[in-house]
Order: sequence, then structure tokens, then C-alpha cells
Amino acid sequence: MSNTRINRKEIITICMIPILLWGIQAGMYIIFNTIATQNDALNGYDGSYKGICSCITYVIYIGIFALLYAKRKWDYQSNTKCTGYSFKRSLEKMKQSSPSFFALITIMMILIVTLGFALQAAVTGILQIIMYANPDILSSYNDMINSSFGSAVGIFNIFAVAVLAPIAEELAFRGFGMSVAARMFYKPAKTDFKGLKTQGNSHPIKSYMTCILIISLLFGLYHGNIVQILYAFPMGILLGYLTVLFSTIMPSILLHITINTSAYLLPDILYQTKEMTVFTLIISLIYAVAAIFIIQVLTTRKN
Repeated sequence: MSNTRINRKEIITICMIPILLWGIQAGMYIIFNTIATQNDALNGYDGSYKGICSCITYVIYIGIFALLYAKRKWDYQSNTKCTGYSFKRSLEKMKQSSPSFFALITIMMILIVTLGFALQAAVTGILQIIMYANPDILSSYNDMINSSFGSAVGIFNIFAVAVLAPIAEELAFRGFGMSVAARMFYKPAKTDFKGLKTQGNSHPIKSYMTCILIISLLFGLYHGNIVQILYAFPMGILLGYLTVLFSTIMPSILLHITINTSAYLLPDILYQTKEMTVFTLIISLIYAVAAIFIIQVLTTRKN
């Protein structure tokens, strides 16, 4: 795999991911809006039917990209197309090599979940500081957030945003998208050319950095507004980093679900004053950096 030929068809396939998602979403909302305007029983239940529409849309995403991902699944440890059971085998090998396997998995899950809360707290803190400086600059963004995370949002919309959207987006971008990109943009580490194997000793993050950056950019653009692009792009890099680190999208799904869910759970008291907002931001960033470092160390040692 040292010489990977870039295929135009594969490039187009990757770029079509957000377009396909937008198309399905637009089509579903047109269908549901048509049904709603023709059905008097739905009048006054705008939030409910939109939530149901979102759930169905994300289920369609999941179905499509789960099938595509299963066919193109990539193993980032062996740098080859996944055989279908490579992740299961890697778990079995970890279990055999480490008596503290389940403790390690538990620690990893706790770190990823708390990392999600820390990242959401940091992003909210940054946006809140911008609000203090210039409230008008985020007016359209706040309207969009209130429509998704407001107190009047129905259970279907919450479930769609907190659970279904992360699964669908991770299957589309870190799953199928990165698997396709990995075939083209994988760059072997220098040690490979000397006949030394990097896999099994460390995770070749640098070998997949181009892949991660391209998919993260598409992930940011998919969100459709400048504010979300600015934080979705670095989030995408982190999610891609976890995918390569663990050679599976499970950790990125868990982190993504936690980030979205925590938007409903973070208490407003953390951002009541400028001082509290700055304090929350600093503590969140410190913890996020520490958590990422610990995950990297533990994963590398137990690879």
C-alpha cells in the first residue's frame, strides 16, 4: 500500500456523502410538510411531526451507510480492508494479553463519556463568551439551536439529535467516508520503508492524517452554517483520531452521542456570569486535553 492511486470515482463518492444526506433530509421534510398541511390533525403539533420526521430520516441514513460501511470497512491496524471480524479478534487478543481487560475498557468508556461532556461545555463556553461580546453575531445560530435544544422540543426530536444523529453521522463520515478515503490517502510511516512494522507497536495516526482532515472538512461543511463548521471541523478530527486509534467507529459514536446528549444536560448555572463561563471553559479544556492524552497512552500501551 505504499503507492496508492487516487481514484476520481472514490473522490466523488466521498464528496457526495454530505450531498446525499442533505438530499434525503430535504426530501423527507418536503414529504412530511405536505402531509402536515393536508392533515388537520397535525395542526398545532409542528414540533412532534418534525421530530418524527427527523427520526425517520436518521434511520434511513443509518440503513444506507451501515450497508455501505459493511462493504468498505477498513482496518486501521493492519492497513487493509477489514475482514469483518478484525475488531472482534483485536478485542480477544487484548483480553488474552491483559488480565485487566474489562477494567481497561471501563476506564476508556468513562474517559470518552466525560470527554464528551467536557467538549460540549468548552464549546458552549466559547459561544457564550462570543455572546457576551456581540449578541447579534450568533442570532441565527441561536434560533437554530433553540429549535433543536429548546425546552419545548419533543421527545422524538431529542432522541433524533442525541442518539440517531450521532450514529448516522459516524457511519456516514468516520465509517464509510474514512474507509473510502483510507484506500486513497493512507501514507505509510517511514519505518515501513525500512522493513519495520508500525502496526502492533503504535497507532499510525500520521499515516491517516490526510484522510482524517478531508473527512472532517466534509463533516464540518455538512452542518451548513459557519458557527457549526468552526467547531464541527475540530470535533471531526478528534472523532477520526479515535476511529484510527481504536480501529473501529464505536468510540467515536459513543463520544458523539455524549456530546449531543450533554447539550440537554449541562446546567445553565455554569454560564450565568462571565466569570463562571471563563472558569467552566478553562476547566473543560484542561480536562479534555488530559483525557485525550490518557486515552492515547492507554491505547498505545495495550495495542
